[in-house]
Amino acid sequence: MCILTDGIMLGFALVVSMCDWKRRSISIKLLAAYSVATMICVLLDTEGKLTSIGGGIVIGALFFLISKLTKEAIGYGDSWMITLLGAYVGGKDLIRLLFTASFLAAVVSLIWMWKQGWKREGSLPFAPFLTIGLLEVICL
Repeated sequence: MCILTDGIMLGFALVVSMCDWKRRSISIKLLAAYSVATMICVLLDTEGKLTSIGGGIVIGALFFLISKLTKEAIGYGDSWMITLLGAYVGGKDLIRLLFTASFLAAVVSLIWMWKQGWKREGSLPFAPFLTIGLLEVICL
């Protein structure tokens, strides 16, 4: 991955994260723009990794199924973002990204529940954790 495409992907991820944090939803227009940017970045920076890109997209598609089966416990916007990130970083790095994001979300959730007196009410946006996972994949 190159610095320019990494910066574009990370910039869009930050904007999506801020929207998800504020509204607990992600705009379709923003995700469409992120999709176009992702396609351009993938075309600029494929490095012959088409099978890896395909693997990332398949993993993202599985998250759409999970979203549907769980009545959006993981929202469709998060699944869309996971698919875009999978197309960019590939399947292997997407698994690492998802592990990082899920681990951090679990830690923050436990801290939040502890502060709330162990009530299970409320939800956390997942896009900010995906962004941190992307940053980890880009930097390492």
